[in-house]
Amino acid sequence: MEIIKELHTNEENALIVDNYPYGYKKTLKKFWIETTKRGNRLNGQTLNPKTQQWNKPKKSTYSDVMVLVKNEIGHIKTYSWSVAYSNPKELTLFLKNIGEYPLNDLQKEKIKVGRAIYKVRENITYTIKARRFKHIITNEITESVNIFEMNNYKEIDENNNFINEEEEKEKEKVTQDNLNKSFAYEYSKL
Repeated sequence: MEIIKELHTNEENALIVDNYPYGYKKTLKKFWIETTKRGNRLNGQTLNPKTQQWNKPKKSTYSDVMVLVKNEIGHIKTYSWSVAYSNPKELTLFLKNIGEYPLNDLQKEKIKVGRAIYKVRENITYTIKARRFKHIITNEITESVNIFEMNNYKEIDENNNFINEEEEKEKEKVTQDNLNKSFAYEYSKL
């Protein structure tokens, strides 16, 4: 794949490809990467060969950072990275592959946030346990409850005691606050 180093950020400075298939005809197609606070997304817009009017742009889903590339057979594609779907090694590979690509400020910010998140993730441990429920009248214990019978059951801990939902919410809030503080600390170091 070949990274397209020129910036194509809107309809006016879009990358234009000719001989793009349009039914049984050929036409022009514009490609550009739109950047918003949500991230980057590819926009593609074809020229209607009958009316010579540009069709409404088609937009992809968002990625944190996206660049245009030309694949081996000359088609325009994207190469992207998102913190939610990758790891630090993939970010390093992405940055190596795009080389001296002129990232904009929002893209640089997304990468900085990603690095801070990865650093926080290094120190997170968790345990996955099956949820257990006890029938409030019969004291039957089960790991699955018919949704229509949920009012007859309450969740229990490993000692078969009913879980206090308010205490659990407070624990979750403390955990979230600690994660936020860790993120802020790691972000400030970048």
